[in-house]
Amino acid sequence: MPNVVYEHREAAKELSKLPKPVRQRFDIVRVNIEQDPRAPALGPKKETGWGKRTMLGYGFGYQRTTYRVAWEIDSKGDGFIGAYGAHEGFWGRVARRASR
Repeated sequence: MPNVVYEHREAAKELSKLPKPVRQRFDIVRVNIEQDPRAPALGPKKETGWGKRTMLGYGFGYQRTTYRVAWEIDSKGDGFIGAYGAHEGFWGRVARRASR
């Protein structure tokens, strides 16, 4: 049974503003997270922690811009996507959302 993947409301807005090929790539990432929250099919990921919260991050390049997604795994094994977007200021946005 696939896991549930939730999105932060601001992450959903960010996703809608990205170019279509980037959104399609993030759809593939989301499917991988649903199948296994650690998403081993995506390869190496960055883990960043804020207190007791740890976010996994994955990035890829499109037209000379690096795009990233960050998510965490809750106690039930479901994924929570905290942010999507370009590299610029990305981890700052994730940190602000993780501190709430």
